[in-house]
Amino acid sequence: MPAVSFHVLGAPPHFVHSLVGDAMWMDCWKDQHSTITDAVMVPFKMMAVLKHVVESYQTQEAYATNVDAGTEIYGKVMEAARERKALGSPY
Repeated sequence: MPAVSFHVLGAPPHFVHSLVGDAMWMDCWKDQHSTITDAVMVPFKMMAVLKHVVESYQTQEAYATNVDAGTEIYGKVMEAARERKALGSPY
């Protein structure tokens, strides 16, 4: 991945912060966490987390728009829950 700023990425720092969470934000920026602007370069570690978040969202969106796949997965989940309950699991 090439090095890019928040401006080039097209996502303001506060939005990226909301996607990656406080732990990742603080880990990447340490004492500078409150001074990040659009011109700052996004660390590679944070880019990897953003990539994961975006890919996860795309997968979820695919399930949300594919009713048949969603129904099939829901059926499997419910069957597994019934099997666990039959074995005495409270979950």
